[in-house]
Amino acid sequence: SHFSIIFAPLLLFKVLTFKNTIHVYLSILISLTLALSLLNLTLLISTFLIMMIYSIKKTFLFFLIPLVIVALFFDIGDFQYFIDRIPTSDTQNLSALVFLSGWERAFLSLIDSSFFGIGFNQLGFVGNIGFFQSEIISLGSPKLNITDGGSLAPKIISELGIVGLAFILIYLFHLVKAVYMVKKKKLIYNYLDTFYISIFIMSFVSIFIRSSGYFSPIVFLLLSSIIYI
Repeated sequence: SHFSIIFAPLLLFKVLTFKNTIHVYLSILISLTLALSLLNLTLLISTFLIMMIYSIKKTFLFFLIPLVIVALFFDIGDFQYFIDRIPTSDTQNLSALVFLSGWERAFLSLIDSSFFGIGFNQLGFVGNIGFFQSEIISLGSPKLNITDGGSLAPKIISELGIVGLAFILIYLFHLVKAVYMVKKKKLIYNYLDTFYISIFIMSFVSIFIRSSGYFSPIVFLLLSSIIYI
């Protein structure tokens, strides 16, 4: 997951700056192959997002479908591995439980703190652990991701309350704006603009899907992109 979080912005940057479409397809193919062979759901989701940003028609219809057929035929990747990580209320998969626990604790922290939050970097020390964290404890991993919430958004919302929720909503607003501008004007950006925009967009994965807390390389890159943009 840590590799995927850093790799995804770089992949989007190259996809947006390649002059040759063949190079775009090749880079996406490599990323999808890595995700399937290494069983990395975070990388798979990141690659799908990049394909959507680049072109749904070009990548999904003419690229992804044939790859899935080949993957099924040659038994590339363990698809049950990915299916097991789909978050459901009765899952026993630790990765899915960590994801669900983060959002459950964000909700509980908002309610219990009257929307003020439990305090900066206090997740895992203060507040109700909730049902899903109890399930994680029962599976023998009481400390697993207990302080980082699985991703940044639950941690920020838990600790900063309504202010953290406002930060997330502001990010989503600018994310939609950035993706729209990239799809409409991607050919006129210089390399530096495209690099920081790629970081800002693909930080979505760290914020909503998988992260290791505030003090990680992708967070520093995100802050740099916000300052630059």
